Amino acid sequence: PDPAPAVVPYQGTRRSREEESGRTMGNLPSMPTQLSEEEERSVLDYDVSVKGIAALIRQCAENKERRVVIMAGAGISVSAGIPDFRSPGTGLYDNLQKYNLPQAEAIFDIDYFQETPEAFCALAKEMWPDNFKPTPTHHFIKLLEDKGVLMRCYTQNIDTLERAAGISSDKVVEAHGSFAEAHCIKCKAEYPQKWVRSQIMQDIIPRCIECTTPAGGVGVGGYTPSAGGESRCGGLVKPDIVFFGENLPQRFHELRKGDLNQAKVLIVIGTSLSVAPFADLIHDAGDLCARLLINMNQVGGRDHAGKGFRFDCHDNYRDAALLGPCDDAVRALCDELGWRDELEALITKGNGDGDELEDLEGGAGGAGGAAEVAAAEAEAGAAAAVADERKAKTAMAVGFAAWKNAASDTPQAVPPPPAAVRPPAAPAAAAAKGLTEVKMTKNWRKPPPVLPPLRPLGPAEAGGGGGDDEEDIDTPAGLAANWTLELVEPTDRAEVMGGRPAYFSLGGLPSWLLDEDEAEEKETGDDAAAELARSREYHFIALMPAGSKLPEEKTDRDYPFREEGAETPATPDRLRLRIPWVRGGLTLPYDFQIWYCNGQADEVVARWGPLTVDANAPEDPQEEEQQQSNIEEDDIEGIAEALAPQLGMPVEAVIAMLRSQMNNRGEGEGEGEGEG
Repeated sequence: PDPAPAVVPYQGTRRSREEESGRTMGNLPSMPTQLSEEEERSVLDYDVSVKGIAALIRQCAENKERRVVIMAGAGISVSAGIPDFRSPGTGLYDNLQKYNLPQAEAIFDIDYFQETPEAFCALAKEMWPDNFKPTPTHHFIKLLEDKGVLMRCYTQNIDTLERAAGISSDKVVEAHGSFAEAHCIKCKAEYPQKWVRSQIMQDIIPRCIECTTPAGGVGVGGYTPSAGGESRCGGLVKPDIVFFGENLPQRFHELRKGDLNQAKVLIVIGTSLSVAPFADLIHDAGDLCARLLINMNQVGGRDHAGKGFRFDCHDNYRDAALLGPCDDAVRALCDELGWRDELEALITKGNGDGDELEDLEGGAGGAGGAAEVAAAEAEAGAAAAVADERKAKTAMAVGFAAWKNAASDTPQAVPPPPAAVRPPAAPAAAAAKGLTEVKMTKNWRKPPPVLPPLRPLGPAEAGGGGGDDEEDIDTPAGLAANWTLELVEPTDRAEVMGGRPAYFSLGGLPSWLLDEDEAEEKETGDDAAAELARSREYHFIALMPAGSKLPEEKTDRDYPFREEGAETPATPDRLRLRIPWVRGGLTLPYDFQIWYCNGQADEVVARWGPLTVDANAPEDPQEEEQQQSNIEEDDIEGIAEALAPQLGMPVEAVIAMLRSQMNNRGEGEGEGEGEG
């Protein structure tokens, strides 16, 4: 394997991670890592497009840098005839009814397999990866290796088509395992693929025969055990596919951090990013790594913690997407890179056409040579089609390549045989697939917003208004021109300290923003007032450092203050903001601003400030620990809302679970205070 490339630290103005870790904002534990504009521009110079990332890949090739990492999912194998996991009518789940499973996922559950191995073995007989060939996307990954830029390919697929495409084994990490090897789940004895296949094809449940054949003897199916003995293990032998309930391969964990920290380009292709820990690889990428999503749908958007792709966001400096079928997308990308002919040559060779055409291509000259080659191609294609018809029965709609993926890979239609087994060498026109120049040049960075004027904290000036008479103003900022924000506790600004909460009164808001019934009437319009009324549930208050350009996080979780049934519902007259400790690279005095934001439109409606913090509160360890508990309690609802879909639980149940864990932790800490 090539040695890992040396990484030269960026010589810029960025704060260290240690300094960043000390920054806390509002109710949240820490601020996301911030880059200087110089650092952000060093990635793509704000040309956050497919063309921009293609230029970066080309630069890696010119400099002979192995700095491209691939994350591959089920979408790259669909055109080989391997449907994804959940496609209606053709996906794996819709084709498992005959096995009478308690639920579709059970067929890949390790506990169910130990109880009822017959279901998986019957499915494995139908889906064994003997008759599928690599797709153009697999050959694209091989081309990246040939060009000297591929650092690693992390794949969720278990179909071994990366190996079939010729990608070096040291470059591939099969995160969810594969059919290539098999082991006894009891004694861990290793079995060759050929023996396991023989057992399954004979409708025999593969069981460990270790210790049943004398040393030196030949066992069942030609397998020779490592030692003799009187007892038989008898454990189930399973292909090394990662079932639900099993750990991912150790190699995945050993390589992920180093690879992603060094990567210059991360290409995420054909995956829904719905299954951890594979999906978490995008978070491991360094801050100066460009990221390209190739997929049918846009997935992996940022979560409540600020992690994920930042498509169409003001602070996006590195995330682009090419949406469409994977094979068409990689061809379009190779057109941009100038590598299209080489990709097509790999596809032709991988389809078995190269050997038949080699002699003709070498000896055909003049005007007749091209015609002879074309005729030979047609003849070879016809012969392959006949062979593929015989193999078509193996191309059933079972998604073994994506048994852990979600529905966003589904739109890639399963091609009919024989193309299901043998991907076509002739490229489809990119324009016909919708991969236009617009998609290649689209800049996924949203221009920074124009911030409204900064207004002073305090009551409205004499003659100031607000309320319903502002309805005709045609911008949200204009509507908010007379809104006020006043510090109510502590009353003296000099008493505002880092590490302490402060309370504010928000005034001048129109009645239709506060009353749900009035808001419903207002939102039917097409003006700025209607826009604010429609988005009122997405409004939030943010405490931002002076000089900020974007609202980075929600710091007041009591706003909107229209929560029904709350024990102590927040009101515009008493909004709580926790002032962060000013430390970890920040110096006193420190100026903050308070922003009223429309999260739906990613827009700042109003700003007030400055709020100057001259001192931090005394640092009492016990008091600070209690404040951290308060922070966690304040955050618990947002965290629960993010976790609930992943856990498949109601938000209320997740909140109860998190609170129980917090209480248990507190009791455990209390019990240990007098020890040691």
